Amino acid sequence: QENLLATAARFGQVIWRLGQYYVALRTDDWLQNTGPEAVRQRSCELRQLLVDLGPCYIKVGQALANRPDIVRDDYMAELQELQDSVPSFPSQEAMEIMRQELGCDPREVFSEIT
Repeated sequence: QENLLATAARFGQVIWRLGQYYVALRTDDWLQNTGPEAVRQRSCELRQLLVDLGPCYIKVGQALANRPDIVRDDYMAELQELQDSVPSFPSQEAMEIMRQELGCDPREVFSEIT
């Protein structure tokens, strides 16, 4: 029950943040605010949004940074920053997430963790 609530809360948080970004993009289109400076600002906001949402979303951004068939060049350039300058992710936090997901100490499951 507790895990379900936490998952629902996280889902809500992600949807809310992505929704805000989408509304900003649509508002720019509606106001015809699509010049180079607006695009630079929105691409920067997207990169920061992915960082704020966490490691999984950073990985998605890193993958999209290499997909010119999906992402515009100006957005790709900003997303490539996720490959070069991602904030560090504390090892203790990673171990705690793994412990929660596995239900035991990760060292009991894996022979080596780097």
